Amino acid sequence: MKPVSLKNYALILGLITILIFLFFAFFTRTQIKSAQENLNQWKMQTTREELTSAIAAFKLDGQKAAKEFSEWDEVRQQLSSPAFYEYWRNQRMVNSDFLSPGVHAAHIYTVDGKPLMGVDTGELSKQLNNAVINQYRVIFVPDAQQYYATFYQPIYNPTDHALSGYVGLSLPLIAQLKKKQWHFVDEHSLKFNTTQLQFKLNEAQSLMAYTKKKDFSSITVNTILSNTAQSLIAVSFIITVLLYLLLIYGVRRPLQHLIDYILMLQKQPDLLDSGRFNKKLFVKELNSVASALNTYQDELNKVYGNLDDKNKELLHLAYTDALTGTQNRRAFNDHWQHICSVAESARLDICMMLFDINHFKAINDSYGHQVGDEVLINVARLINSQLREGEHLYRLGGDEFGTVMINCSEEPALEIARRCLQSLESYDFFSLGIKENVRVSVGIACTHSQQQSDLDNLSWQADSAVYLAKRPDNNNIVTFNPDMAESSKSLFSNWMYEAVFSAIETGEGIQIHYQPIIDIASGTICYYESLVRIVHKGEFIPPSHIFPIITARHLDKQMDQAIVKKIHADLSAQRIPAGTGVSINLSGPSTSSPDLQEWLEPLVACLDNYKLMFEVTETVLITQMTKANENLKCLKKLGFIIALDDFGSGYSSVRYLGSMPVDVVKFDMSLIHDLHDPRQRTLIHSLTNMMNEIGYQMVAEGIEDEALLDQVKQAGFDYAQGYYFARPLPVESLIDISIKEPAH
Repeated sequence: MKPVSLKNYALILGLITILIFLFFAFFTRTQIKSAQENLNQWKMQTTREELTSAIAAFKLDGQKAAKEFSEWDEVRQQLSSPAFYEYWRNQRMVNSDFLSPGVHAAHIYTVDGKPLMGVDTGELSKQLNNAVINQYRVIFVPDAQQYYATFYQPIYNPTDHALSGYVGLSLPLIAQLKKKQWHFVDEHSLKFNTTQLQFKLNEAQSLMAYTKKKDFSSITVNTILSNTAQSLIAVSFIITVLLYLLLIYGVRRPLQHLIDYILMLQKQPDLLDSGRFNKKLFVKELNSVASALNTYQDELNKVYGNLDDKNKELLHLAYTDALTGTQNRRAFNDHWQHICSVAESARLDICMMLFDINHFKAINDSYGHQVGDEVLINVARLINSQLREGEHLYRLGGDEFGTVMINCSEEPALEIARRCLQSLESYDFFSLGIKENVRVSVGIACTHSQQQSDLDNLSWQADSAVYLAKRPDNNNIVTFNPDMAESSKSLFSNWMYEAVFSAIETGEGIQIHYQPIIDIASGTICYYESLVRIVHKGEFIPPSHIFPIITARHLDKQMDQAIVKKIHADLSAQRIPAGTGVSINLSGPSTSSPDLQEWLEPLVACLDNYKLMFEVTETVLITQMTKANENLKCLKKLGFIIALDDFGSGYSSVRYLGSMPVDVVKFDMSLIHDLHDPRQRTLIHSLTNMMNEIGYQMVAEGIEDEALLDQVKQAGFDYAQGYYFARPLPVESLIDISIKEPAH
């Protein structure tokens, strides 16, 4: 069958609509139905009111029955002499006229609300309190398949009116209601439509299902009216049926097939590549939609395939140190979390071993970064070769490596450390052009299976041990012991914590160094990235020591505020060169802070003379996406520029990038240094091409030589930053910066 245009369907629909309107009798039927609905509404309202009154009367009956029972002299006698209570209850009480007909269960309670003589109370409460006494509840008894309403009444001494105890009784709610005289409610239909085992009596009506009695007079009138209107609406009915069939088989059913297919893809995206929509549709326009959907699906499959490949590449990059090939700190953190979770259920001997290259900064500065990189590569390779099978070496910082050994006590750990140092001593580092011996200090911290509580302190203990190992008067290998605890804590924390806290509180000692960000095309400075340093009593504290303290003490926001104050002072005094701007790093707590705009307000006035950019990491935007996005969008409206920092250090960037309110993407130096690798270069070129098409500006971090700068240019980056151009400098040295002109 040849597909029919949707226009023809619309024409048919219009003709049928005209015919329907010609049969004006339909209006009469509508009026009849409206009158019936109004009558039914009135009857249902009357029915509800009748049921409400019946439940209220039932409640009064229950209260009355409880009161009469409480005033029975024998009840008070049982409270005074309860020895034969159970016999009295089973023989005397159940046959007494003081217990109203219909009562299912009755019990006497002591003045402290406990059942007399500990008798089983059934559906009645086993312990009375004010909440139980003052609330009338309905309780379902599964054995009887009945709902019972419970009533409680205090018993007062007739002489001094003192409280002597309580009585409680229960009545079958539905059974009692069915005994009443009903005018509108069909008493046979009364039942509870709930799975609740107990509820308040005043909630009973809302949980009941019932119907009204049939009104035969209304039925007779409705029959007469219906027969009268039947002949008038017959033709309308036939036309409506035809219209319905036409819409169902011509439009709705094909459209529903298409909708079902789209919903299936939405719920199960993995089915995208499992098949195409191939049902035959008899509407020309719907066929066009199906064809476009299949084409889009094919394109989407290609995109997903490319994205999966890139995510796998980025996942590998995220957990691997690009220089040494060892795993990085992120991989170490994940591995450590896994060890901690396993240690909760299994007692293990765990050793942490840290390796630190002595005076590595001097080697790096004296012989250049290339020689320094070779030292790192060889140190990592030699240490890795001595570790046990299944153990990994992690690069934790610039010249710091670490490993975690499971089921390893102190002696085997010392033996491994000695083998590592022997391997390093046997290597000819002089072949790299170094005139001094390369020394490595080793710190070891162990926790035994009986000391699992020390697991959280293991990292700190290993840090302390490696620090002590670097002292001239110590062996190159130091194992942490309890005697070191106090001295190490003092060594590692007191003056350094004091310096950081003082800097945040007073601003004293905070120094902002600025590193230029270069426009690759023109070779001019566009921004300066602000980097914090702290000097305390003449002692320089590097960022690697500042930020662990900040993170551990949750001082991220306070540190950001102190840094912003310093930068604002430099901008207000116009110490930053005119025509440039400043890039400021914001931590996660600051980015998602409700008062972020308030304490950044002073910087707004500086936008007239400077470009100001805030750098945030992808982790912040993903883990605290809603509030962070909201704050950053507000900052963009004020005129600030937003940059995504450390792109490529995490594998989730590509997925979330489209939803992040950023203007600039800063590629992490680990990703930039991979441009030397042909396979990685292809991946990075694909990423930069995609970024350019979307409209992001891109910054390449970590440029240290002209060869890497050439690779960055070929990849399509807009800006570059790194030691090749300039190191971070104090603000007073910015006017002396001499930027190397990029070769054209």
